[in-house]
Amino acid sequence: MKNKGRVLTAILILTVGLLIGCGSSSDLSDSVNQIYSLITELSEEDESEVAVAGQDEPSDEAAVVSQNEPYSEDNVEEENIDSVEYGGILGWVVNVENEDEKIEGAEVTAVSTATGETETITTDSSGYFELILAEGKYTLTVTTQGYEDYIWPDGNDFQNPVVVTNEGVNYLDDWIKMTPVKMSRKNYYDSEGTLVYYEVYAYYDNGLLCSSTLYQVYYSSFSEGYYSSGEYTFLYLYDEDWNMTDIVLDALTISDWFDESTGEIILGYEYDAEGKSTKIFIYPETESIEQEKFGVDSSKTEEIYEDYPVVTTEVSSGWAAAYLKDIFAGDEPTDMTECRLIYVNDDMVPEIWMDYGYGYAGAEVYTQNGNSTDCVYFDHGYAEWIEKENLLWTGGGSMDEYYDNVYQIQDGEFVSIGSGVYGAADNANVQYDEQGYPLYDYYWNGVEVTEEEYEGALSSVFDETKAESSYQNIYTYKQCKLLLQCIS
Repeated sequence: MKNKGRVLTAILILTVGLLIGCGSSSDLSDSVNQIYSLITELSEEDESEVAVAGQDEPSDEAAVVSQNEPYSEDNVEEENIDSVEYGGILGWVVNVENEDEKIEGAEVTAVSTATGETETITTDSSGYFELILAEGKYTLTVTTQGYEDYIWPDGNDFQNPVVVTNEGVNYLDDWIKMTPVKMSRKNYYDSEGTLVYYEVYAYYDNGLLCSSTLYQVYYSSFSEGYYSSGEYTFLYLYDEDWNMTDIVLDALTISDWFDESTGEIILGYEYDAEGKSTKIFIYPETESIEQEKFGVDSSKTEEIYEDYPVVTTEVSSGWAAAYLKDIFAGDEPTDMTECRLIYVNDDMVPEIWMDYGYGYAGAEVYTQNGNSTDCVYFDHGYAEWIEKENLLWTGGGSMDEYYDNVYQIQDGEFVSIGSGVYGAADNANVQYDEQGYPLYDYYWNGVEVTEEEYEGALSSVFDETKAESSYQNIYTYKQCKLLLQCIS
């Protein structure tokens, strides 16, 4: 009977799945309906065979295809097609961090180790799947957004490859447990697909969310691309048992834009034809930026799962307490002070980059080894570092006087490994070349060099293509102090 073996196998698999456990009454009803449908199909085929009973059986000679005839679907016996024996694999896909959380919509793919042929199915609302496969051996992979790709048996001492036998059901040794990946960034676009906001995330090294920061995007008519300004950050604090204790909101703009008493943050202003302004504000604790009134088309929101900043919770060296004592003992230096934990070297003790918010006020990067704290200061500039490779660069300047400095950390102190300055010999009387570019003098480690030699010397000690920027996942002074207190 045509496909009878495969139908019987499907019924067997569905029945086993039903007996093992359905996620809900609706799952049970769905399974019963599937079984009923397959039995009906089987019955109709039986009736069809009864209807033609009594007709002459084809002779063996007529059923044999000549070896001299070319292959075609018309001259292959139907019985040969239906002679393939089938079995099945069934199981559930869950979140490894919470096995009660079943994963719907995961794609489970079986690949034959003999032929390379694949069969893919999607898990249902209870995370359940069942694959009807030709007899043989298979590898399994599972993929879904927000989780790492899974390859059975994923390090466990389970059957691998998975064996499928005729009319047999292979109930997997264990649930397939997917490891969630952390969202590193979320992009918000307007109706025309232009990026208007983005949100970045940082996590503690135990996987719990540390902070989220929303940035507003600005576009310049003078250059390509965009620049951003930090609007506000949520900091997530936990107790020693890592139970949530507080969520602290603070703004990363000038303090007048954030009303701490009401939680209102001004995002900008709209102007009518007469030039009258209306402020655009948000209450972040109760409102999402993902709204039309903020110019965001929610259907275009993009989630990104890539590398993300990690905040260490290792406190054996006392680094958090030392920073609190040495640089957070007093009041906030300015109303624009911003901080971030960065990792210049690989000792798992973070450095703290602190920007005072005004170019003339400058910025500092601090390091310490548990015994002492050291820092480098720079003004009218910014910093970059090559993470965990022990290289920090600071650079900047103004009014035709500029500088570059590269440091390493040695014995808890910053040590210069290269420095340069360049600018006009007389910034009150700057000279220009034929193309209109200023004519500067260049000095590297105190020796006068050409511009090309200067650039070569700088790149030889600091590869900017590998550098991290300091303008991401930034905290206010108050938040950074709270973060250190939580860790210590």
